[in-house]
Formats: sequence, structure tokens, C-alpha cells
Amino acid sequence: MTIEAFFYIFIVFWFVVAIVSFFSQFKVAAPYGRYAPSGLIRTIDNKLGWVIMESPAVFVFAASFLLGKYTQSLTALVFLVMWETHYIQRTFIYPFTLRIKDKRMPFTILVSAFFFNIINGALNGGYVFTMSGGYPNE
Repeated sequence: MTIEAFFYIFIVFWFVVAIVSFFSQFKVAAPYGRYAPSGLIRTIDNKLGWVIMESPAVFVFAASFLLGKYTQSLTALVFLVMWETHYIQRTFIYPFTLRIKDKRMPFTILVSAFFFNIINGALNGGYVFTMSGGYPNE
């Protein structure tokens, strides 16, 4: 199986996961905020958890750029800068602007978001820098 075939099969799989997740949220509330059972689940500091769960989006997309085939155009660089600007702000600045003190995040939320961001960065970076065939500067 080629990497291209695997990539597109994985995208279909990821859409199926999204649909299942969407409908499951109508039946099962995520253990976060008012739905978090107090004292029954492992938690982590909210700000630290936010940094950990969002950081793969920064690093995986950058790795996709460094390892990609189509990174020589100005357009590819613009895509990299746009993504990294957004996720660096979201990962390393936003959590420390929150005025909420002593909030905790369930570890399950952190882990699921961490893996989501690995896949999100890999699919987007993989497409833009390897699968797309490149983007001309025009």
C-alpha cells in the first residue's frame, strides 16, 4: 500500500470517528466542567493540561514541514507561519491569560485532545507539505 493510499484511507477512518463522536456526545457527556465527577477521576492543572494537549499541533505540523516534499514555495511557508502563529498563541499564550484559578482538567480530556492534535497536525501537515503536489507562489 502506498503512503497516498494509506493517507486517504486514514482520512475516511477519521471522518467515521468524527461522526461516531458527534452522535455519542448526545448520549454521554464528556467529563469536563459541570459534568466532571468531583474526586472520582484523575485531574491535572488546567493551564498545564492545556499546554500539553495543544502542543502536538505545533510540533507535528512543523515536523511535517521539515520532512515534506513540497516546502520550497512561499505559499508553503505562508501556510506554516499561519498554522504556527495560531497554535503557538493557542498553546503557549492563551492558557496563561485565563483568569480562572485552581481549575483542574480531567486527564482523559488531556489524553484525547493530545492524540487528536497529533492526528490533526499530521493530516493537515501531511497533506499541505507532502500529498498536495505543492502550491505555486501565484
